[in-house]
Amino acid sequence: MNDDPAFTRVRVRRALADLERDLGPGVATALARTASLLRDDADHLDALAEAAVGALGSQPWAVQPLVGIPRAVRTRVWRRLLVAAGAPAGQVTARHAGACDRLLTHWHGQGPVHAPGDLRVARSDGQVTIAPADRVD
Repeated sequence: MNDDPAFTRVRVRRALADLERDLGPGVATALARTASLLRDDADHLDALAEAAVGALGSQPWAVQPLVGIPRAVRTRVWRRLLVAAGAPAGQVTARHAGACDRLLTHWHGQGPVHAPGDLRVARSDGQVTIAPADRVD
C-alpha cells in the first residue's frame, strides 16, 4: 500500500523525492513552511470576508461598498453570499465567484450570473441581488 502509485500520497512522496534530487535537499520542508504561512493568510482573509458579509447586511447590496472590498476578500464574500442564498458549498467555484465579481468590476449591462443551486446573481440600478431562478410551470 505504501508503494502503490494508485494512492495519491505515494505519488506525492515520489514527486517530492524527484524534486529534492533535482533542486537539492529541503524542498519538502520549504513547501510545508510555505503551506503553513499560506494557511495563516487564508484564515485572515476568511475572517475579513466574514466581517465584510456582516457589514453588508441583507439584500439588495449596493455595488459601491462591494467594490471597496479588496478582491482577495471580495471573492470570499461572494462565496459566502452564494452559500447563504442556498448554493451547495461544494459546487461554488472560483469561476462562479469571478463571474459574480465581474458584475461589479466589468459591468456592461450583462444579464444575471447563473450560480449553483439554481440561483441568479443580478445587477440592477446600482445594486446586486442573489435569488432563485424564476420558474415557469
